Amino acid sequence: MTERTRPVSLLRSLGEVTFAVISVALARAGWGGKAIIWASMARPIVRVIGLSMVTPLREWLSPCRLSWQRTRDMFIFGWPISVASICDFGSRRWDNALIGGRFGEGAAGIYNYAYNLADIPATQIGETIGDVLVPSFAEMDSNERRNRALLLSMRMLILIVAPLAMGLAVIAPTLVKTLFDERWQGVGPMLIVLAVLSVVRPIGWIGASYLQVRNKTRAIMVLEITKPISLLGLIYLFQNLDKVAAFAGLPGLAHALSLDHRLELLACGAVGLTFTLNSLGFFWTIKNLDSVSLRAQILPLLPPVVACIPMVLAVLAVRHGMGGMVLPNVLRLALETLVGAIIFLPSALILAPRSSRELINLLKQALLRRRTKVAEEPSSS
Repeated sequence: MTERTRPVSLLRSLGEVTFAVISVALARAGWGGKAIIWASMARPIVRVIGLSMVTPLREWLSPCRLSWQRTRDMFIFGWPISVASICDFGSRRWDNALIGGRFGEGAAGIYNYAYNLADIPATQIGETIGDVLVPSFAEMDSNERRNRALLLSMRMLILIVAPLAMGLAVIAPTLVKTLFDERWQGVGPMLIVLAVLSVVRPIGWIGASYLQVRNKTRAIMVLEITKPISLLGLIYLFQNLDKVAAFAGLPGLAHALSLDHRLELLACGAVGLTFTLNSLGFFWTIKNLDSVSLRAQILPLLPPVVACIPMVLAVLAVRHGMGGMVLPNVLRLALETLVGAIIFLPSALILAPRSSRELINLLKQALLRRRTKVAEEPSSS
């Protein structure tokens, strides 16, 4: 399994690097918006070429007799996944139209930047692990083993992603001051609110991988269809709360909501709420499918999140302590990041001991397998 997942991860990273390099290069060459289009086309091409290079040609070129039954089974299994993929894409893109229509193109650009930054921990870690879990779940010979692996993967992923997401949120003001000019300082507040997105979103990928192996693709489709619907509905509601308050005869509340980009931040909160509801939907579906209680699924995920609190407080204390000092923003960012990382490690061991021990044991096992493999290679040759 590891032999196949490593090149897949590398190819995914290579595709993202290709997109970044080509888009920036073409933009600097004066291609404008077309730079994004050509970079988006180059990314899958690089991935397909790389995948063909690391996959044995026999698996690509060996003839396979077509049969109606197999084609039918593939279609029945695959079409709900296709619909779910379209809806998942929509939940990450259609919200820009609502934000831009309500607050203007400038706000939409700032929101898009903040969303993409907040999405990094979930996408770069959660999505990759979700891809790996599909064949891992499929190889298990019983639902009991799958259930244990499902709960373990949830705990491990939250332990990894939660500090990255919460850490990104707490350093957001310094990060934005370091990387962006005055035009983009609005990214900071939005990034803080959107960071919750990365904490809960990986649950959807793990749940989808599990339900896919259990052949419950229609359940995935239903959950993914409801996601963009609830997202657009909540964003529309939250960004018009001032009008709702005015209609309800509360002019003071309407005025307070309209101040200092509060409605924009509320719209960002709708994104996190949507993905939280989607995760709860996966929890509920798994409960009904395998009788795994919501308590057994959710409660073990809370300690890693709680372990982030000392990290957040420490970073805030460091920032306050540096308030009167004349320091470059790069140094401020480095110090905040370093302090956060140092504080989280003992905090996780104390406040989330179970998940921490499990992660350490998994790392030890992986290292031992690696050493064993390296030791066996000379003798096998």
